[in-house]
Amino acid sequence: MGDEIKIGEKLRRLRMENGLTQEELANRAYLTKGFISQLERDLTSPSIATLKSILDVLGVELAEFFQDMPHPARWPERKPGCSARNRATSARSTSCCPGPWDASWTRST
Repeated sequence: MGDEIKIGEKLRRLRMENGLTQEELANRAYLTKGFISQLERDLTSPSIATLKSILDVLGVELAEFFQDMPHPARWPERKPGCSARNRATSARSTSCCPGPWDASWTRST
């Protein structure tokens, strides 16, 4: 899908900046070279725990890694008084809590 975040290129760049081969990164993160290769080509996606292990080796915090990446979709601003409870009980009422069921809700990148 077009809304997926592609992390492979960024992982490859960070690995190379750290002077590591795929095999060295894999060994330090307790993964396989093949898995690192698949990640860098965006053929697979890591779990959060696996990504954290890789980023620990690369010396990058998880929040820092995603800091400059676009968000695939954002919820619109909530109106005053709109809470998670209201969203769950509003029967998808657009008057309180807009969402994908609301015509005014749009995806932004």
